[in-house]
Amino acid sequence: MRIMILFFLLLSVLKAETITFVADEYCPYNCTPESENPGYLVEVLQSIFQEHDYEIKYVLANSFDESIEQTRNGKYNAILSVLKIDVPDFIFPEHAQGVVDNVFYTRKDSTWRYTGLDSLKEVKLGHISGYNYSKEIDHYIATTYKESNMVQSVSGPSAFLHNLKKLRYKQIDTLIEDRYVIEHHYKQVNEENPFKVAGRLFIKDLFIGFSPKRKESQKYAKILSDGMKTIQENGVLDAILKKYGLDKQEK
Repeated sequence: MRIMILFFLLLSVLKAETITFVADEYCPYNCTPESENPGYLVEVLQSIFQEHDYEIKYVLANSFDESIEQTRNGKYNAILSVLKIDVPDFIFPEHAQGVVDNVFYTRKDSTWRYTGLDSLKEVKLGHISGYNYSKEIDHYIATTYKESNMVQSVSGPSAFLHNLKKLRYKQIDTLIEDRYVIEHHYKQVNEENPFKVAGRLFIKDLFIGFSPKRKESQKYAKILSDGMKTIQENGVLDAILKKYGLDKQEK
């Protein structure tokens, strides 16, 4: 009996600790869990944390807002694919996990271009609930959304696909989206991108943000930050970037 007890105690010690990450689907950064191509960030996490004997679990949320709320209250360890302005109260690694290139998309027959905040007043803008863009644009969205249909919000799984559909069918005139997400989507469905870039909003660092409620967050953030340097030096990062078509990101 003592041998059996010791055996199960040993198993509990040896069992790897699981770190759970959550996000709404946002390929190529985070795609379908437990698939051959779960996403660039998921593979980065696997490469880094498995070296420290941690198990990685990636869970899909119903929306970006939900993934923020559930990570903030401590249900999950961390959220994938965020900017610091999205969740400033979260714990972040010192080194970023990627780059976001947020641009304005319009239909190809449109003559509109983004030239500043005033130019947005000429068009119907589509955005995703919970996303932050800039102080000026966030204020414009917040003050315009309730007053008219000039700003239209979407949420839910793959919300960006809903926005693309709205743009195609002229329910909105422009949307703000990461260029790499759009390029990856149309490559995956083997279609020509029917839209064009009508101005850049920003290029910013992309992060994995750890829950401010979890005591392990600082430790995990440091492991991730140190690991980013390691996989950059040993070539693992380049291989993952190339697999997801992110090897030519601008910064």
